[in-house]
Amino acid sequence: DDRIMPHMGGRELAERLKEDLRAEPLLLGPGEEQPRAEWVIARSRVLVRSLVGRDSPELLPAVLARCHALVSADSGPAHLAAAVGTPVVTLFGPTDPRKTRPLGARQTALWAGVPCSPCFLPRCPMRGASRSAISRSAARTSGWIRYARRTAGQTACRDPRPG
Repeated sequence: DDRIMPHMGGRELAERLKEDLRAEPLLLGPGEEQPRAEWVIARSRVLVRSLVGRDSPELLPAVLARCHALVSADSGPAHLAAAVGTPVVTLFGPTDPRKTRPLGARQTALWAGVPCSPCFLPRCPMRGASRSAISRSAARTSGWIRYARRTAGQTACRDPRPG
């Protein structure tokens, strides 16, 4: 799915979260994401833990409730984290956060604002433009986590496109 952050962006994000916020990165996801998780763990300069392939619908709410924050693509876990009160920074590439972002207190949507947006295709016809935009959004994430933690009761949605 082209709406998911590339491997390199995941590694850089884990390192920034650890270095900027002293956070303990934890990867979550289904079993088919195991190769991506192994790539990030093997190449990261910081300790990255993983529950990829080991979390479940029964376990995930409890895990998310214990997290200090979640960085996620627009996905079910982002919405679930919002529902249990965890601050969430959701990275949007082609989809429109005004329509699909998690709702609730301390939710921040970073919108890459690619020219084809809004788009809900699973594969990018523009040769991965949405994936590279998501990686650029991830580079700014540690500042947005600080913001999400401070802004209880507010929902932020930033559209970088002019106009």
